[in-house]
Amino acid sequence: MIYLVAFPILCVVGTLYYIGENSTNHSALDFVLLIVPLSILAVIALFKVRKEPKFLIALMANLSAIGFYLYIDHYNIMLGYDEWLYRGMPEPYEKSDPKPDYSIKDPEYKKLEKQMWKLYRKNIDGKFKSEEDFRRELKAIEEKMKPYEDEHR
Repeated sequence: MIYLVAFPILCVVGTLYYIGENSTNHSALDFVLLIVPLSILAVIALFKVRKEPKFLIALMANLSAIGFYLYIDHYNIMLGYDEWLYRGMPEPYEKSDPKPDYSIKDPEYKKLEKQMWKLYRKNIDGKFKSEEDFRRELKAIEEKMKPYEDEHR
């Protein structure tokens, strides 16, 4: 039973120490991944609690640790570096959009994007007389797209 209680306690204490020592809210370690072994230990404790009620302590320790990791993730207290970047580099407790949309929605811009991809396809198919013709047409489309991109930044 000791491993069922010791592992979640050591994880939470170690994470709290790491958070206290780290001056940022992101790390190379993704602490949310600890939810997997904690969940496995919680399931083991759940099955054993039927036979021995003392395993309720282990079950509560693991569920509390899972809640702790969900809390620090939800409130951006400590994130893995990739997740921190993906969320837009939020500060702790700062509301962040987990899926920021950086695309430009303007219909005219979408038409220009389609023209550009058709141009690339045409180049791949070898339908240009020279590379300079392709570059000239591409530059013309990019110039038309530039105001939309500048406005979007």
